[in-house]
Amino acid sequence: KSLTNEQGKPLGEAKSEINSFANTCEYYAGLTGRLRGAHTPFSTGEGYFIVTKRPIGVVGAILPWNFPVSLMGWKVGPGLAAGNTFVVKPASTTPLTDLKIAELVDRAGLPRGVLNVVTGPGATVGEEMLDNPKIQKIAFTGETGTGKRIMEASS
Repeated sequence: KSLTNEQGKPLGEAKSEINSFANTCEYYAGLTGRLRGAHTPFSTGEGYFIVTKRPIGVVGAILPWNFPVSLMGWKVGPGLAAGNTFVVKPASTTPLTDLKIAELVDRAGLPRGVLNVVTGPGATVGEEMLDNPKIQKIAFTGETGTGKRIMEASS
């Protein structure tokens, strides 16, 4: 009901979105034991590449208003499975359900500080995320202009 109350999405669609979040996280949690590197032979047969997979660190996730919960899952699920931590910035118009999701994830036992939700205007919070050297990657869904600003700040 939280998503319906906050955004106005019909209850059936809201339940579907919450289920999408849960299913996405469950899927990626099931992959954690299988995320390994690889050995790839050189085409000459005289050795091989070793591909290692390592977390990149802190990832910023900037979410839109229209699918705030399912898109949180699509960003956070694979990133957590890969060993990263997150700072999530929900849309200013739909922060409450994402805050509730973070509270539930915390109660489920995720260590404190692994999933953080920060609310506020994009011009303030989003800019801080772009300027903060601890954030190594930004996962973004939203307006084209904001995406261009993120690309400029990342280059």
